[in-house]
Amino acid sequence: MPLLQVNQLHTCFKTRRGTIRAVNDVTFSLERAKTLALVGESGSGKSVSAMSVLRLLDENGYIEKGEILFEDGEKITDLTKLNEKQMNAVRGDRISVIFQEPMTALNPVFTIGRQVGEPYQIHRGMSKKEAWQAGVKMLEKVRIPNPERVAKQYAHQLSGGMRQRVVIAMALACKPDVLIADEPTTALDVTIQAQILQLMRELQRENQTAILFITHDLGVVNEMADDVAVMYCGQIVERVPAPVLFSNSAYSHPYTEGLMNSAPSAQNPQKRLETIAGNVPHPLDLPKGCKFSPRCKYCTKRCQEEEPSLAQVPDGENHFIRCFYPKKEERKSAEHANLALHKIP
Repeated sequence: MPLLQVNQLHTCFKTRRGTIRAVNDVTFSLERAKTLALVGESGSGKSVSAMSVLRLLDENGYIEKGEILFEDGEKITDLTKLNEKQMNAVRGDRISVIFQEPMTALNPVFTIGRQVGEPYQIHRGMSKKEAWQAGVKMLEKVRIPNPERVAKQYAHQLSGGMRQRVVIAMALACKPDVLIADEPTTALDVTIQAQILQLMRELQRENQTAILFITHDLGVVNEMADDVAVMYCGQIVERVPAPVLFSNSAYSHPYTEGLMNSAPSAQNPQKRLETIAGNVPHPLDLPKGCKFSPRCKYCTKRCQEEEPSLAQVPDGENHFIRCFYPKKEERKSAEHANLALHKIP
């Protein structure tokens, strides 16, 4: 049994125009000391999938159905069945999150030391003095210079990289089993980003933490992930081991292929980057068949009329693709060209 198993998760939001299915039948698992990357364009359902695990949804959001099974000691707990008090005992202790923007994640009126020490007070029952001392040690652990001085400062007095380290210190204070990292390096420059990623890897090895890493940066995925789940329109369209994704695999989803071709390559720096035509459809106006069909250059009439299931590719262990034509050679053949609608150049 994996440390965390999400089964057929459906997360919805009620709006004036109707119910939006932001996450539609999503299944994935997390193993201890492993990293699963969720990738895809903005609005694909990555963050909602992750926040559903901790049930940190907006007031109009709810989990319609599905299981979120968490290994809690010797028993398995379905997080969807817990009440708010029980979930609060899990949040920040067994499962923590690094939010996307550290400036909004930190309270501007409290000192850094108080905020880093808060998890120790809530989950470990420490006094304010003990929690402050433990917080200073945690700041030192994430390589913040002069942690005693920084603990007395406020968020606006720190740089972006320092704030990100503080948020990581808060998230890892209680040595959680699962860490959700929601694009933790998006606002950082490349040098600081490399330091943050290295820090996360070291702390993961030390604590055997499972990481759910949300990003749109394929370079970060290549560096951090053991497995990758590619999301589009609230669905996982491909689940694949990271080494397979970055190899010359015979199988891939057309959307994954588009993402890979739109990213610079060190092996072929002169290659012209491609773009994925069109835009992500509105969640209240999704196409009938395959959700990617309006943007897919390999789209056929079948793609427009039927929705493919997430199926394992031949001879591909742990490699699943939601496409009728997962084999690259087949969909690029002359025979397929006769079937393709060629609506996208």
